[in-house]
Amino acid sequence: KQKQHDSLDTYHYMLYTKFVARTDTLTAGRSSGNSDTTIIVIFESYSQGWFAAPDKYFNEITQRRQSANVQPQTNLVAFGTNINAYDDYVTILGEEIATPFHKDALDFYDFSIEREYRNEAGSTIVRIALHPNGNRKLFIGTIDIDKTKLIPVSVHLQPNKAVQLPFEAALWYTQLFEQFDNKFVMPTGLRIESSMEADILWVLSPRLDIQVETVAYDYTFNMPVDNELFEQRRVEVSETAAILDTSFWYNNTVLPLRPEEQQAYTDIRNLKENPD
Repeated sequence: KQKQHDSLDTYHYMLYTKFVARTDTLTAGRSSGNSDTTIIVIFESYSQGWFAAPDKYFNEITQRRQSANVQPQTNLVAFGTNINAYDDYVTILGEEIATPFHKDALDFYDFSIEREYRNEAGSTIVRIALHPNGNRKLFIGTIDIDKTKLIPVSVHLQPNKAVQLPFEAALWYTQLFEQFDNKFVMPTGLRIESSMEADILWVLSPRLDIQVETVAYDYTFNMPVDNELFEQRRVEVSETAAILDTSFWYNNTVLPLRPEEQQAYTDIRNLKENPD
């Protein structure tokens, strides 16, 4: 990790982001399927991202689509590589949490090997459980390490009680990693799931479930990057995103919609067009 930190100056990548919110069927005002929750909004985007050491990030959305009950200009979702469990810290909902890959992780966490297994590629993976050993803002969960390469394959984490999330939300954080150029370990997949209940005037307690999923791909490393990129907002929207390019979405799918997500697009549009 230290070698990577010393040799990684810039990188560029492509990113797909999906944000889905659900609530209980009573609050949603409609039911879809047999679940007790109903999708109320979907955001999707394709973007390209840039990083420059030590901590500059920028994403430009090139295509976006969203459910009919929200305006396109509100769709600025691009959860990029600035959320990276391989860093010393990740920031989630304003809370900075030390990761199990922090340089002082052995002082923060207790680690124990759970088991070994072989993945689909035939590599031996060691699953390691981690538990906080103090009152810091830390995680509970597991990390999977490639036993030969000694690099992370995935993490499955949940913040401990020291992390004060809004509405006392529960949150689960999963991230996948791959090694590129036999040198750089980078995140390739991210899933954040959160569930909470928001009391409204002490009368209603609607449940809200949020899921964020991303796929990062097509990395290039240590190429020249214009510093003016990072003088903009963290996320900007290109002119190409103004017009929905259906052929682009068909030809560049990296994470297909689930059947209930496809149906939600149709149900929300029908409800907007026929409000009665």
